[in-house]
Amino acid sequence: MRWKEFSFWLLFLLLCFGAGYLHGNLPDFRLQFAFSEPEKVRIVVFEKALFNPAIIQLLEEKTHTQIQIDEVSNWQEARLKTVLNPGAHLLFLPSYWIPPLVREGRLRTITSITSLLDSEIAPELRQTNKEKIYEVPLFWTIFEFAFAEIYKNENLQKLLEGTKISSIYIYSDPELNQLRSHQEPWNYPKIKVKTKATLTLENKFKTLADNEVVEISLHAKKELKSVFYHAIDNKKPLEIFSLAVPNNSPQRTTSLALIKALISDADFDSIYAELPAGSGLKRLDLKLDDRLKKASYLKELSFKELYLPEMTQ
Repeated sequence: MRWKEFSFWLLFLLLCFGAGYLHGNLPDFRLQFAFSEPEKVRIVVFEKALFNPAIIQLLEEKTHTQIQIDEVSNWQEARLKTVLNPGAHLLFLPSYWIPPLVREGRLRTITSITSLLDSEIAPELRQTNKEKIYEVPLFWTIFEFAFAEIYKNENLQKLLEGTKISSIYIYSDPELNQLRSHQEPWNYPKIKVKTKATLTLENKFKTLADNEVVEISLHAKKELKSVFYHAIDNKKPLEIFSLAVPNNSPQRTTSLALIKALISDADFDSIYAELPAGSGLKRLDLKLDDRLKKASYLKELSFKELYLPEMTQ
């Protein structure tokens, strides 16, 4: 009997020692993770170039989850994900898609983490109304149109009215393109308007043909050589990509845990720094070498140059 009791206490001490060792030497180790299956999580994503596999893998490790990505290509698809059950735990969408979802009662407030948002989100992107917060701005970019350098001294309107330009490639956000349908290129039937898949440029756009115009994000400019940039109507859309929690989330606690990890864990910073977008996080303003990726860069721009897209439905 005595040897059984001795063996029990020895095993108990070894377990305590092992748990203490892991906790001390592996700060991210969670004892409960070792004895439970990863929680299955669904995240609705519009822009996979920003919510990439490296982020997903690290997020799974940090939150002990198994993540399934549901990709959407437009607002209607995103809205449907907030209606059907079971719902997703998290949304990653253009910021201006969110107000219509709020008006329909499709999103939950995240006001409970206001203090965390104040400490982590850059003031340039932080929401001023603290009573009801529905989104966390994580990334941003600005779009311009790139022309061949030979046109840099030409009048844009005359260029589009002429015969030199035959194709315009635009960013594949259908709602954004519908909102600005009154702008110049869309008024010229002879110019073929096409879409491109992501914020990152395809190989064919590494060099720009004389008859092509391509919409390009501020953070992909260095990929194009010998081009001239122009904003249609002298206005550039500022597109912000935000996290939000749908009302049909099966577990709000998990939703908030995912948000907290994405905005407060510095292990994500090296991944964020390589993305084709600017950061919405305050601490990255101090870490990033590229000033064009810092949220504080937005203060250098005139509001006359930018506009925030806004949906009416």
